[in-house]
Amino acid sequence: MSENLPVVSFVVPCFNQGKFLNESISSIMLSYIGPKEIIVIDDCSTDYTSIKKLNEIETKFPFVKIIRQTKNLGLSATRNLGINLSSGDYIQFLDADDLLFLNKVNYQVQQFQLGNGIDISISNFLVYDATLSEYYSI
Repeated sequence: MSENLPVVSFVVPCFNQGKFLNESISSIMLSYIGPKEIIVIDDCSTDYTSIKKLNEIETKFPFVKIIRQTKNLGLSATRNLGINLSSGDYIQFLDADDLLFLNKVNYQVQQFQLGNGIDISISNFLVYDATLSEYYSI
């Protein structure tokens, strides 16, 4: 079923947010059934948890590309690097502490494939606290 679907590149900047990466990557896997390119860019994390988690992900999930910057460049420059490294037909940004809804990207790709000249897709989102117990909608 996924052989005719476009490749989506997921660009995940990470600076000291390693404790969230497993959940972020899991949400990527559940957001799209088609071929994926997952690029996690470490923006010179300094906390032990992030460094350890990045090493674990590199070992456990060889399909995830881990890029380690040698200098902290900030979120915008890190995302731009992700764009330059991406080879997919579409790009989905996802910060390391963010989650994607189930099938979110599936729905967006379907809209692109309708052929209405769509260049960009945006969606509403929910903002949760760290415990995922309280949220508000935007």
